[in-house]
Amino acid sequence: MKNPVVCMIVIALLCCGISAAFAGQYNILVIPKSDPPSPFWNWVKQGALEAGKERGANVIYRSPRLPYKLGTQAGLIKEGISEHVDAIVLAPDHGLYTKNILEEAVERGIKVVIIDSDVAMENRESFVASDNYQAGRKAADFLFSLIEEEDSVLLLRFKRDNVSTVRREAGFVDVMVRSPVPVILIEVAHVEGDMMTAYTSTVLALKRYPSIRAVFSPAEATTVGALRAVEELGLSRQVRIVGFDYTPEIHRALEAGKLAGVMVQNPYQIGHLGVMTACDALDGKSVEKRIVTDTLLVTDVKELPEYLFR
Repeated sequence: MKNPVVCMIVIALLCCGISAAFAGQYNILVIPKSDPPSPFWNWVKQGALEAGKERGANVIYRSPRLPYKLGTQAGLIKEGISEHVDAIVLAPDHGLYTKNILEEAVERGIKVVIIDSDVAMENRESFVASDNYQAGRKAADFLFSLIEEEDSVLLLRFKRDNVSTVRREAGFVDVMVRSPVPVILIEVAHVEGDMMTAYTSTVLALKRYPSIRAVFSPAEATTVGALRAVEELGLSRQVRIVGFDYTPEIHRALEAGKLAGVMVQNPYQIGHLGVMTACDALDGKSVEKRIVTDTLLVTDVKELPEYLFR
């Protein structure tokens, strides 16, 4: 007589195997630059998870414990490789640092999709992001319409080697040097993604250069820091700020006229398309190597896109 316990174990194992095969889920690791409490990355997460539901994929969303600290994202990628995930969707916080470990992932058969900010690797499936260079140019064109000849403009630089903001800054500077209106550019060294450093740097610059009449901010942290500095010094009516991204504080500043304009991206779309593109690649479909997501210059809260209020 056969051992009933052994038979039960064999049947259970067979059932598990059938269940796993039937599910056929792709495991997709999504790594942002920062934690979901940041509105931008919260929307990226929502988009990624929604895409996973639509495609029947298992989205594993892991935020760096130490945002913008070199090595943190590489460690998460290594975890994904050891767990044999099917795809990695990464928003790199550095233009080079994760290159080698990402190439190792590709060699092991893992599909790689880059979102939001670029990294120097060629064998990824796709790059999904705003056109940050053109967004910087658009912001510059608008800002220059607000100032007069010989005014000084403050450029807050966000973080060295963070490709998305570097491209915005490059677009801004390219417009400025070709502007028919002569203006004076004052630059603040990279604030390394820190809002308080942006705030302090803006205060010091405004005190040292009273001719500053406009501020260009390429990111959320620098926008909030600049807003707080200008308001504290009582210069909201004199200094026009053009920033990037959206938070409730930025919304209130725009509504109160303390912010002249803000470049709003579509992080939900970035997260959603990142996972959808990874799924397409895993399904063997042809995917576009460069997918450009929406960017909008907003000068009035009534112009803010609907997705921000979901």
